[in-house]
Amino acid sequence: MAKMATMKSTFTLRGILMALVLACGTPAFAQQSPAAGADPKINERFLNPGPEWQERFEGESREIYARRGDIVAATGVKPGMVVADVGAGSGFMAMLFAKHVGPSGRVIAAEVSKVFAAAITERAKREGVTNLSTVVGTQTETGLPANSVDIVITTDVYHHFEQVSAVLGSIRRALKSGGRFVIVDFERIPGVSPQSTLDHVRAGKEPVIEEVLAAGFKLREEVKTLGLKTNYYLIFERS
Repeated sequence: MAKMATMKSTFTLRGILMALVLACGTPAFAQQSPAAGADPKINERFLNPGPEWQERFEGESREIYARRGDIVAATGVKPGMVVADVGAGSGFMAMLFAKHVGPSGRVIAAEVSKVFAAAITERAKREGVTNLSTVVGTQTETGLPANSVDIVITTDVYHHFEQVSAVLGSIRRALKSGGRFVIVDFERIPGVSPQSTLDHVRAGKEPVIEEVLAAGFKLREEVKTLGLKTNYYLIFERS
């Protein structure tokens, strides 16, 4: 009888706990768990890159390079703005933004690779671009000053974030109130995207949207008018 009473008590307790879970939804700790970031191995080759990377980044077969003018224009950039290109690579996008913001504006090329950052600085100097500077960040901090930027853009870079929550927090802190966060990244659609993309890119558009919303942004729009074939284009706003 004592054993039966114990079993009955156990089942009753389980029932109460299950009812609480159903009533309250997913436990708070599960909702707040950080998104799994990229495998650091995919970033190792960029930490000490050679000169061949400029040619690889700036080939016309690469969609974001071929459509770079349209991508920049769709951000809504205006003269006098401050723009940050996070994961600037060879700096081609940052150089374009520097022309759009004009002498009264400023562009910051943020990189985790000191080699890329130094090459961008040299490129700007060589081409006479005086409103572009570089910062070297980490996988948790962009190195951008707080409340200083009108637009942050990442082009084929978001899927390289190893510490997603941390770097999104850094981007949000850097943006001014109402500032825009633009993500251009690879579509990852099983059965549609190439296997190389499925292997390389950790998350598709929908999970990315969820991650950015959870970091304190709101989705302003998805730009579809450019007709991008391998990339999606999202504009978020700091909320």
